[in-house]
Amino acid sequence: MIPLTDPVSEYSEDFHKHDFYDEDGTHLATIEFDEIEDDRSGTWCEVTVWTHVGHDNPEPDIAFERVNLLTKGGSMASILKRLELLGSVNWVQGFSTAVFRTITNYRTASSEGVWLDPLDSNADDATEPFLLKPFIASSGTTVLYGMQGSAKSMLAVRFSLTVATGKPFDGVKPTRKGPVLYVDFEDTPEPHQYRLFAIAQEMGMTMDEMKGLIYHERVSRDLKSARRRLSRIVRDNGIVLVIIDSVGLALAGDVSGSEQTIKLFKMFSRLNAAVLAIDHMTKENNTKMALGTLKWQESTPIGSQYTTSSARLVWFLNELPQSTDRRKVSNLYNTKANHVAKHKPIGMTVDMDWNKKGLLTEVKFTTTGGMIDAVTAKEMELGKHQQLLVWHFRQQREDGNVIPMRLVDLSRGSGVGSSTVNSIVTSKNASWWEQLPGSKQYIISPDGMEMAMLYASWNTGSEIGANGE
Repeated sequence: MIPLTDPVSEYSEDFHKHDFYDEDGTHLATIEFDEIEDDRSGTWCEVTVWTHVGHDNPEPDIAFERVNLLTKGGSMASILKRLELLGSVNWVQGFSTAVFRTITNYRTASSEGVWLDPLDSNADDATEPFLLKPFIASSGTTVLYGMQGSAKSMLAVRFSLTVATGKPFDGVKPTRKGPVLYVDFEDTPEPHQYRLFAIAQEMGMTMDEMKGLIYHERVSRDLKSARRRLSRIVRDNGIVLVIIDSVGLALAGDVSGSEQTIKLFKMFSRLNAAVLAIDHMTKENNTKMALGTLKWQESTPIGSQYTTSSARLVWFLNELPQSTDRRKVSNLYNTKANHVAKHKPIGMTVDMDWNKKGLLTEVKFTTTGGMIDAVTAKEMELGKHQQLLVWHFRQQREDGNVIPMRLVDLSRGSGVGSSTVNSIVTSKNASWWEQLPGSKQYIISPDGMEMAMLYASWNTGSEIGANGE
């Protein structure tokens, strides 16, 4: 039986990892303890074990969610029995060593009290506060939040290409260049690829040039279930930046829960890379934003206040009412910045185009030296998508429900061209209409109803008729 002694150990606040090797340097086993915490009854954690003898399975051989390391019975006894069945190496010896080291380090770890001299001209680049100035912090988590459909994900993809290639955004290059991992809780790989290619074209890049630069990982559950897999992708590929899209789905639970949010941000830190997390806003803030009455100082990400307090850097993408489906007009507000001064607001437009199949083909970002003035709702003429929404909203039954309609009926009744109606109602970014299951008819969604009432209330004198006037 091969002995398991003297592991190579890595320690962080509540995550300890022990790798065992033989005299020739062959990797024999890995034992990890995660979510370590003390209480009166003992030292509790998650335990995961990999054996590398004879195979290199990416999935663990043993995984227990809650184990008390200070007991000999219960889960500890079950772990030792299952380890013995694995054979090949002295698992009892190795596991006992790993447990002893973890308990000793967790309970006795302390700071060495090392201080950096801020006036030292030889200080290394590790003190650089930004990965991409002023948008992404070099460590910890940066949060980018805003209204649904405000091009947050597109902006994140643009940032990822800058970090991966070293090519500048708004005249600024990243302080470190390297691969990016896009962790997608919202979309399948195909829409991501279309966005990536459309944005890369603006930068003069081809798909071949992007290979090995951006990794897309679709996660269908919460982040906790995928964190170890993601950590291996980060480690094995030298990932510099991880993008989380989005915070609410990464939680997969009550977004207002402070304890869950704190644990989520701890998981972000264990990915061992800079993190850009995309988040949404409350419905109340969405409504105010659509009318141009939202003050950026009042805006917050949806859910717990700990989303903001746990982040190193926070940006609010404030979409302005003059935005259309093809042009997003926004201001970026730096609502939080640790260790550096907050950046002044940045105006930005995102111009987009789609082909006849509804696939995104072009994306162009333009920034300004300062804020873009908002056009309030009462000063703005309705765009085609808003006109169509108001017309459909006014086709009410007596019971107050909106009549379901086919695309052709929407076009004939409103006077909006059929191709325009099709692109507005069926666009992947559309959230104002829903298709009835098993039918070709569409109704206005709850979000669409809310917006329709607002647009109709301040635009009562501007109805669109059968002739489109």
